[in-house]
Amino acid sequence: MQSQFEQHVYGLRKNAQATEAKIRSSLEGKRADAEKRAAETKEKAAKMKSRYEELLKQEETDNDQEVRLQRVAKEKLVAHEREVALSLKGEAAIMRKKLEASQTDMDALKGQLKAKEREITKLQREGADRDKAVALLKRDIAEREESIADKERRMSELKATPAPSHALVSHGFPLPSTHRSAACPN
Repeated sequence: MQSQFEQHVYGLRKNAQATEAKIRSSLEGKRADAEKRAAETKEKAAKMKSRYEELLKQEETDNDQEVRLQRVAKEKLVAHEREVALSLKGEAAIMRKKLEASQTDMDALKGQLKAKEREITKLQREGADRDKAVALLKRDIAEREESIADKERRMSELKATPAPSHALVSHGFPLPSTHRSAACPN
């Protein structure tokens, strides 16, 4: 029995060894297959990592280039705005100077206008005074002409009368000296 038992154990051991060898061989194949797949996966991962890094580099380069282009565009814009600001400042200064010049011209013209207005007012007063003087002189001339006409009329009346000398003296007309002695016997 013992031998049978030993044979049985030996058979089991042999079976176990054969199964173990099968399993080992199967596991070895699976392990080799797994290692192969792991190597392929590592290779794929390395390729993907390389591709990813390349894409990152490309993206970084593209981003850097885009940032550089944007910075250049902004710098150009700022430079243009500065030029515009400077030209506007220059134009504002020119306009300010023109305004100041026109204001001084305007002030001078206002002064001239006031002087002319004073002169016109003075001349108008002088004209009014002259018109008054002319009116007074015309009235005086008219009065004198009227007085002369009145005296001439009286003289003609007195000449028409027979004793002219006495009538002339009584009306206030002086006689020449030859007529005075004859007209007034005193």
